[in-house]
Amino acid sequence: MNWVVPDFSDPKLQIARDPAVYAAAAKRRGKKNADLVFDDGLTVLERRQRKISPSFLTGSARSQVDKSAIRGDIAVSADDYFGLGPDRFQLLFLTVFGVFTLVGCLSGSIKL
Repeated sequence: MNWVVPDFSDPKLQIARDPAVYAAAAKRRGKKNADLVFDDGLTVLERRQRKISPSFLTGSARSQVDKSAIRGDIAVSADDYFGLGPDRFQLLFLTVFGVFTLVGCLSGSIKL
């Protein structure tokens, strides 16, 4: 049994869209190799000095990182938000703020 989604769109309001625009947007959107950059709190000068002579920096500028405590078995996907895919995250986002708006309207705090 196949369920067909009804089309309630008004043909007069539909505009002709250029498929080349969507193809170009899909190329830009397809890049999933995002580099995760973590700020170490050092200035450019301190980073340069650290490369030249690691013992030069003292106090809080010296790295206190325990290299043995860094875990390598955790995989982070760049396209997941709180463990949800982009579509599910967008649905959750709209639902949560829709409920906030509904509660605000029903309480009389918000007038739309």
